[in-house]
Amino acid sequence: ESQPELLTQLACVFVCFCMQYCKHGMCVNKELDMQPVNGEWGLWGPYSVCSRSCGGGTRSTTRDCNKPEPTNGGNFCVGRRMKFRSCNTEPCPRGRKDFREEQCSQFDGKHFNINGLPPSVRWVPKYSGILMKDRCKLFCRVAGTMAYYQLKDRVVDGTLCGPDTYDICVQGLCRQAGCDHVLNSKARNDKCGVCGGDNSSCKTLAGTFNDAQYGYNAVVRIPAGATNIDIKQVSYSGKPEDDNYL
Repeated sequence: ESQPELLTQLACVFVCFCMQYCKHGMCVNKELDMQPVNGEWGLWGPYSVCSRSCGGGTRSTTRDCNKPEPTNGGNFCVGRRMKFRSCNTEPCPRGRKDFREEQCSQFDGKHFNINGLPPSVRWVPKYSGILMKDRCKLFCRVAGTMAYYQLKDRVVDGTLCGPDTYDICVQGLCRQAGCDHVLNSKARNDKCGVCGGDNSSCKTLAGTFNDAQYGYNAVVRIPAGATNIDIKQVSYSGKPEDDNYL
């Protein structure tokens, strides 16, 4: 070591008392230096780029437990290390592929050496028969067959959890979202199919058909764009089977 550094350390040794010791050329209280220090969160970092260009993506930011770091058995920080916010929530252009379909189609032509799959294999999303806990994994089906495989552990953040929900996948977990594609939103479609609507943009059509002739009968013409369709068949004379079929 150089002479100035040795002199500094020697000076520290002479100055320090029995409850102190030298550390980096400074006299440090041993008891205070060995006390547990609990960790505290640092500042949130910048948000990442949006995971989608339309249809409701997410951006994320992280922070570290380093202001200060826990030492000498101190507690680690409690709370979220990562948080998310919605972005690019406007609807995607008409005719664009479903986002999960886009992710499956990226594997078109890749057969992964699976027996029976041609080099021109085409992949489409697999929705039915998937466990609730697996909805945010990328299951794709071989087009034209019933065969399907898990092609990725996670879908891209912002992918719908399924075709019958607005909830989205974030970091492999299904998170609540509204029809406005915003995380934690409670916005829902009204009975007219309008997000956040008040049911005033459509009208209810109802009626009863009870004049059947022998053979096939046209019962009702369902208007284009109709939603929440409910058709019930009441058996003739209350009998369980009356030979009438919808």
